[in-house]
Amino acid sequence: MGRIRVEHAINEGARIQVAKHNETVKQNRAFLNRLIDVTSLLGRQELSFRGHNESSESSNKGNYREFTGTLAKYDSVLSTQFESSTVFSGMSHTIQNDLISALAATISDQIRDEIQDAPFFGWQVDETTDISCRAQLSVIVRYVDSAGKIQERFIGFFYVSGGRDAQSVFEILNENMQGYNFKDKLVAQTYDGAAVMASDLNGLQAKVKAIAPSAMFVHCYAHRLNLVLSQGAKCLPECRIFFASLSGFATFFSKSTKRTSFLESAGCSMLPRNAPTRWNFTSRIVSTVANNYDGLLQTFENIIADTTMDDDTLDCAKGFVRKLEDFEFVFMLYTYEQIFSETDVVFDIVQQRAMDVLYCKKRIESLLAFVKEKRSEGLSKPFMPKQQISHQTHEMSP
Repeated sequence: MGRIRVEHAINEGARIQVAKHNETVKQNRAFLNRLIDVTSLLGRQELSFRGHNESSESSNKGNYREFTGTLAKYDSVLSTQFESSTVFSGMSHTIQNDLISALAATISDQIRDEIQDAPFFGWQVDETTDISCRAQLSVIVRYVDSAGKIQERFIGFFYVSGGRDAQSVFEILNENMQGYNFKDKLVAQTYDGAAVMASDLNGLQAKVKAIAPSAMFVHCYAHRLNLVLSQGAKCLPECRIFFASLSGFATFFSKSTKRTSFLESAGCSMLPRNAPTRWNFTSRIVSTVANNYDGLLQTFENIIADTTMDDDTLDCAKGFVRKLEDFEFVFMLYTYEQIFSETDVVFDIVQQRAMDVLYCKKRIESLLAFVKEKRSEGLSKPFMPKQQISHQTHEMSP
């Protein structure tokens, strides 16, 4: 009586061990799921993971540690793991990198599976430079998924610092896009107009088409629109002078917080900076200067009247006043404001994920008709902004 057979004791002990092991596995999986959710959230919100100082004394340990620490206050799974675990806390840099890599691999596999199911796809490729001055290739694919929806997916950045000629770029693309069966499914390739990309003889598009015959090359419509606007303006000396003067407004205020305070006190909007490679960004500063014309004049006059300003600031302010009072500058300002109001609409349309080709064609034709109409009006009756008419009338009155 009271005795337990050895084999029964062993079986019971094994059962208890298995139950404890399963419970531990369950807790670890629940803990890991929370870390994956935090990693996914930071990625979707495009937030950095690391902090400059992640020690226990730091007041800001980075988004990843701070986020999980806050959740642990309300989540027993996280708090228990942090308090009891001596081996795995999930907070190290290595674990963070592993989680990011795992999520990236999962997303890439899903994109690859969707492309395998799609009858065809196209890619958009452009070369860019990151903050560390390393050249990299940005690759985006477009396709129609099984539900009939247009998808636009970012594949990744591939470093091309070793060589940016057509052959080097082609080899990198060929190596990294093999899993997408692009030789049979690629029907469109879109790049900018650089010879390395667009040349019919030795450009990237020619090398891709040699192994993917259906891959028709299309020059990026948005880039072409930028080129038309920028090259058209560069043909006229007056336009080059106008845009050079216009960029000086933003530069003037960006160099001093004291100058900026004068701008804010006059109720003017901050002037955006030009982006030489993105001509459509120029419309922002044109619109801002046109809409704040009177306020800018008042701002520069206030700066000139301020006795604490240095000589360089005073000289620049007087120059900007003369520029704002110059008829040719004002004429260019309000002319391009009207032009950009139309081109910005077209620029947004050609960059939409779901593009209606017929509608795009109609909007482009409408833009051309608008420009021709304004040109005809200018030839028959010179355009003069209302503000400039009022200003000149004031100047000529006794």
